[in-house]
Amino acid sequence: MISRQQIDEIVILAVRASERINELRDGNSIDVSYKSDNSPVSSADFQANEIIVEGLQKSFPTIPIVSEEIPESHSRKYDRFFIIDPLDGTRVFLRGEDEFTVNIALVEDSVPKIGILAAPALDQMYFNVPGEGVFIGRCFGHNSHFEPVESNSDTYRDNHTYRVLLSKAFSTDKEEQLLKDYGSYQTECVSSSIKFALLSVGKGDIYPRFHPTKEWDTAAGHALLLASGGSMIELPSCSNFIYGKDNYWNPPFLAVAKGIPIHCK
Repeated sequence: MISRQQIDEIVILAVRASERINELRDGNSIDVSYKSDNSPVSSADFQANEIIVEGLQKSFPTIPIVSEEIPESHSRKYDRFFIIDPLDGTRVFLRGEDEFTVNIALVEDSVPKIGILAAPALDQMYFNVPGEGVFIGRCFGHNSHFEPVESNSDTYRDNHTYRVLLSKAFSTDKEEQLLKDYGSYQTECVSSSIKFALLSVGKGDIYPRFHPTKEWDTAAGHALLLASGGSMIELPSCSNFIYGKDNYWNPPFLAVAKGIPIHCK
């Protein structure tokens, strides 16, 4: 496992990528093209990717990298690898909204062990240290200080109203069917991997997802969730959610914060 000092180096890479994304956004100097699936990709995606990949290759030359913006990496499989999404929520970013993220994760033996998740426009940084839990702080500023997140309670009252986080763009009636087993709940629509960050710091309880995602969309946030005591399963199999799958496609999933029961049929 990599050291705390090395994790701090990755956090700095996420900060640098976040700074570049904000610079491009503030300067309105963003080029946009479209992938084969008609999803947008911007110059901010590519420039953030370059910063992260070059930094990881310099500090961890023996650990391979899978990135959304490096198509040739998508057909390779590894037991230990970095997986990155340099700008998750490109559509949100291009609309001028704030809920987009930078995601870097280290996967070992199919499990995301370390996750770094930055929200540049919100000036937020989340990361985990194995054995020490999740840390949160400001993304920018010379005096940035990261505080450990206090552990949530392990139990909830029977009359607890669950806080359900849904995607703004891709929610379906399948989520509604799954949530019937939870009784009372209220929903909040949130973009990008910020949903995982909210679960990991106790600001959400349940995140169901049926619309397709890739592993780089979830790995960093999943690492935070695991480090906070939460869990995530594949649907409909109800099995543990693993990484290194063919072409890095994710099945539907259910993510829950610490202490939240899993209802899976």
